[in-house]
Amino acid sequence: MARKKGRPGQYDTKVKPYLKEIKEWRVTMTEEQIAETLGISYSTFRKYKNEHPELEKALEIGKRKLVANLMSTMVKLAQGFQYDEVEVIQSPKDGTIRKTKTKTQPPNVIAIDKLLKNLDPDNWTDKPREMLIKEREFEFQKEKFDKQDW
Repeated sequence: MARKKGRPGQYDTKVKPYLKEIKEWRVTMTEEQIAETLGISYSTFRKYKNEHPELEKALEIGKRKLVANLMSTMVKLAQGFQYDEVEVIQSPKDGTIRKTKTKTQPPNVIAIDKLLKNLDPDNWTDKPREMLIKEREFEFQKEKFDKQDW
């Protein structure tokens, strides 16, 4: 059934024209904040998200960008890095003086731990070794049981 002609709905005026911006907003805003920025209630926003695949897609693209940015930052923290710190000093005689110092951010142990647990869970886990052995033994027994011909 075709949509009736007439006044465009809120989605057509308040959301659809901003789909490109919504992708970028999702990197720094929650869905609630995006709804507020668009001038609609969050419940309406959720309804539109379910009804309009292009809005869902825009939000998903933004979320993937956010995750990629966070992962990049986490890797940078885990590896450590150098950065320049600029100090601006006002001097009545000489005017403005800028001093630049190169500083080092050492590798962050928490970032290393999180990355290893997520990227290599078979070798990095908080589970006690005995529990891992029992889980693998259970999987082996299950496979053996499944292979038996009844």
